[in-house]
Amino acid sequence: MLIAGRAIQGTAAGGLITLVEISVGDMFSQRERGLFYGIYGAVWAVATAIGPLIGGAFTERVTWRWCFWFNLPFDGLSLIITTIFLHIQNPRTPLIQGFLAIDWIGSFLVVGGTLMFLLGLDFGGVMFPWGSATTVCLLVFGIVAYGLFGVYEHYARYPTIPRRIFGSVSLVSTFAVIFIHGAGFVGPIYFLPLYFQDVLGTTPILSGVWLLPLAVSFTVSGVIMGIFIKRTGHYLWIIRGSMAILTLSLGLFITYGPQIDWPRIIIFQIILAAGGGANMQTLLICVQALVAPEDIAAATGALNFIRNLAYAVSIVLGQVIIQGILATHKNELLASGIPSETVSRLINGAAISGAADVKLFTPTQKDAYDRTFSDSLSKMYIFYTALCGAGFLITFGIRNKELMTSHEQTQTGLEAEEAKRQKNLRAKADAGGVGLNGRRAEEA
Repeated sequence: MLIAGRAIQGTAAGGLITLVEISVGDMFSQRERGLFYGIYGAVWAVATAIGPLIGGAFTERVTWRWCFWFNLPFDGLSLIITTIFLHIQNPRTPLIQGFLAIDWIGSFLVVGGTLMFLLGLDFGGVMFPWGSATTVCLLVFGIVAYGLFGVYEHYARYPTIPRRIFGSVSLVSTFAVIFIHGAGFVGPIYFLPLYFQDVLGTTPILSGVWLLPLAVSFTVSGVIMGIFIKRTGHYLWIIRGSMAILTLSLGLFITYGPQIDWPRIIIFQIILAAGGGANMQTLLICVQALVAPEDIAAATGALNFIRNLAYAVSIVLGQVIIQGILATHKNELLASGIPSETVSRLINGAAISGAADVKLFTPTQKDAYDRTFSDSLSKMYIFYTALCGAGFLITFGIRNKELMTSHEQTQTGLEAEEAKRQKNLRAKADAGGVGLNGRRAEEA
């Protein structure tokens, strides 16, 4: 039941995020989208800031189940508002035809490949050794499934992710930056509360309060960038500057230690939000500007898939690095008096999952644990810094394109998809004919 519930929740949440972004792209011009995506990002940031506070209060004062009950009235209100006020072009595709048109084989391959790959990363070094058959098979077959997905999409009638949206160096570079940005930004957001609670000794509620500089700055940066893009139509320098700032912030995170240092805690979060928040919607605007209007929905879906995959891979890799560095400090932890079975559990993931009760440690044990865990986090941030530095270099492969102020609504539905497919087939045939004629002329 728990797994099924989380699967349904994840599917619904992921689908809603993509649908909101597609709807904005369908209703507004490229220049106007910046402002609306900025507002959308601000709402997301405020919800992200308030969520941990409310969740922590429920967990400490009532029960964690209220974290789910609390959302029901807001979800119901959103459904009512959407039904009444959202008006978009509806091709009224019959339900059965719509289901038959879905790329089920491609979806199965990409979901199966993702699941196997992430399970392999998650199991490796924790439940099974990295060299075990289980871990190796999951990783290898996950990659093979991705390869089969790429091949099948070339022949699918209505592909889930059309290959043409990766048809230029600029688009490939953009999607690469999207992955790196997602991986580099989500790491600190995930591990900062762990650092606050396990090392600095704060409570879950205060941990949420300590994240407010990040949430507030994220909101402000997203709105400012949205207004800037709307007024100027420029996005490329935002992408490059934001990746540079994100790299700088992660480099600063390396200096976090086992003591509370308020200037670093606050200022470094603000810098992180400036680099990560500004690019959250700017990269989406860039992708939608570089693809054909009829491919906006597919490109937006691909963007969110790549970004969510980056989130998952980033957290798993961060955990692997922390566990690996903790293992090098095993003798130091044992010398402090921490029982060997507790040290083994810490190295195998208890430190990350919060299963280790550090409140029971003696002052000497707590001091050793704080030093080693802070060192593990620092090494993890070195990895994120290098990754985002590479992402900054990749931004120079993205070309700038003037954002249009006019907007033409894209037609959707099976008829539009079939017309698009026929257009692409004709384009391929014309390209093949030109090549053949060119060879014949050369031979003559």
